[in-house]
Amino acid sequence: MNAANAADAAAILSFTGAMPTPRPVAADSPSGGALPPNETALPNAVSVEHAAEATGIRAGSAFHGGQAVPILPSGDLERALACYGYLGFTLLGRTADYLRLALGPVELHLYLDCELDPLRNSAGCYLRVPDPAGLRATWDDDGVNCLDLPGTAAYGASLFAVIDSDGNTLRIGPLRQSGEHSG
Repeated sequence: MNAANAADAAAILSFTGAMPTPRPVAADSPSGGALPPNETALPNAVSVEHAAEATGIRAGSAFHGGQAVPILPSGDLERALACYGYLGFTLLGRTADYLRLALGPVELHLYLDCELDPLRNSAGCYLRVPDPAGLRATWDDDGVNCLDLPGTAAYGASLFAVIDSDGNTLRIGPLRQSGEHSG
């Protein structure tokens, strides 16, 4: 372990405590992969294309074909259910303090946080959908306030954003092909 990696490891451990953390791989390293011309590598950035290799997870393992499901706060689950219902989400399941919703291939969960201030909420997620332009057109036609997002390439090709009734920001972008994670 060189001095730079030791410093990185110390910084990670100060944040995570004793929790095991994968070793970062610089995006410009031989195993890190190239970035699009409009993006620059951050120091010690991990290339998503090679994250499985860096963490020891191989194709065919338990994570192959996996999914992440955003879990966002809600100060009022009834209000959130009405908001997401208006956006076309369907209810998958519910408890007194939790909602599970879906819009096509996208699943989204909300948990009850009675102290949430929608005007100060900084939570959000990035949703990849098969036809973001079509979704925006539908939502625009329904009167949903779809926000333009200029200059967001570093975070993915977002086409627009919507802010829900709890102040959560939903960034919407294109669905990637299986295994594709760049951009």
